[in-house]
Amino acid sequence: MHFLSIWRKDFRDVVRDMGDLRKEENVRKLVDAMFQKHLHKGMQQGIWFWRQIQDLRDQGIKESLYSRILAAGERNPGEIFRILIEEATRLRPSKRLVVKFPVYPTYIRRLADWYPEAPIIHISRDPRALAASKTNDPGGTAKLRKKFPLLKALLPLAGKYFAVFQYILTSYVHSRYKNLRNYRHYSYEELLSHPESVIRDLCEFCDLQYEESMLDPSSGQASSITGERTSGLDAARIDGWKSVLSSNEAGFIRVITKGSMYRFGCQARETR
Repeated sequence: MHFLSIWRKDFRDVVRDMGDLRKEENVRKLVDAMFQKHLHKGMQQGIWFWRQIQDLRDQGIKESLYSRILAAGERNPGEIFRILIEEATRLRPSKRLVVKFPVYPTYIRRLADWYPEAPIIHISRDPRALAASKTNDPGGTAKLRKKFPLLKALLPLAGKYFAVFQYILTSYVHSRYKNLRNYRHYSYEELLSHPESVIRDLCEFCDLQYEESMLDPSSGQASSITGERTSGLDAARIDGWKSVLSSNEAGFIRVITKGSMYRFGCQARETR
């Protein structure tokens, strides 16, 4: 679900387009919008999320959402989203709610203000791996190459260096907020290299019980580099970018991101 985005329509646009939520009829209009077949543009990027919410309709989630939003002191996007997630969790056999969705790191402060008791986990990756993933990212670069065939040679290059720029920017964001009580940063490479110590630390941070089975997760998202879907925590995936970037390009990215990696507390691995 695109809750806080700077690139696309998001949940804030949905709330804003419903009008003044101090009016009861606009609260009803907002809740109705969550259950329409043709979703608002601010929901379309997260259609999978909203279809899950709609599946709970027969369990009364629509009316419970309406009642709770009306009773809320603050009817801002953050409070509405909290109610939405809490109600969805209540209607499932779950003990703890966890939300994984893209939020641009510049919103860390806002998340911390809205949810002061919620652990906020920020995961980064080696900037060379980020650059390599943008050469033919199925959800981004690959789509754009089909849409703009005349730019197909330029788009992968633009994607790679835009990812590098974002890495540099977010390293400054991390430096600013790294001492927040409920914020923690982990690197993808650290997780794959030392899975047990990282997962134990993460569990302690989130007040979860560590279990050995956490070291052997089921298959996840397919790699944007190889297209393969693997299970477990495979350390061999750390250096997958080496098959995509040339030595010169990898070296250049390492030079321009050296300070950013230092801010993240990450040590650059050798390029070859």
